[in-house]
Amino acid sequence: MRRRLQQLREEWAAAGEALDRNDRARARRRSQPTAAATAPEYTAADVAVMNTATIAGVVANFVVNS
Repeated sequence: MRRRLQQLREEWAAAGEALDRNDRARARRRSQPTAAATAPEYTAADVAVMNTATIAGVVANFVVNS
């Protein structure tokens, strides 16, 4: 019985140490800066092409569905 109690104490201590290690690792990961995604910068010509493509798609759908 004493041997089993000693084993349980050791397992409990090991589990506590593992939790502490995980807490420290999690804190390190949270403290590291993350890279922010940058949005692409479109020129006026790019926007004009995208708008034209959108309008062409709408017209094509209208023609196909008519």
